[in-house]
Amino acid sequence: MRRFQRLIPAIGVIAVLGAAIAGCGGGNKGATTDTGSPDGSLLNVQIWPPPGTTFISRATRFTLEWTNDEPPPPTFTAALRRYSENCDDGSDSCTSTQKTVLTRQGDSYVWEVSRKDDFLLDRAGVYYLQLDSGSDEINAAYIVTSDDRAQSASSAAKEPAVQNAGPEGALRHLVVTR
Repeated sequence: MRRFQRLIPAIGVIAVLGAAIAGCGGGNKGATTDTGSPDGSLLNVQIWPPPGTTFISRATRFTLEWTNDEPPPPTFTAALRRYSENCDDGSDSCTSTQKTVLTRQGDSYVWEVSRKDDFLLDRAGVYYLQLDSGSDEINAAYIVTSDDRAQSASSAAKEPAVQNAGPEGALRHLVVTR
């Protein structure tokens, strides 16, 4: 009987630790919003920066935009996932969901997605912006710059700066089309 009485506190500690460990991964599934639109689709969204963009600023905030002619779905979830380059099995365990903020910009169908508390994206990190409406899903991939001179997220410009390369030329060129 005494052994059993000694085990009760140990079982309690194990149960608390188990609950804490189980709650550590995947607790943040992204940010969900009600758009106010009776119908629509994720497939009509315009994402800035465009999916597949490389060398984005560490302070990048992602913009999602729909037109009135092609509105968003009634609800959708936006999640920002960081891919671990050290993981080579390609499973869900290779990504970690970042704490995400989804903010509507005015009365139009425009939202901004950013990391909570204006944390900068990891230097040279690979990220996925995942949008999910229940019926549609979009995954947009990005590679972050390794430049240490990144600006804070609250002062990040929407358009990238273009500098004159000078007479010696440039290693890469930025072409912006509208």
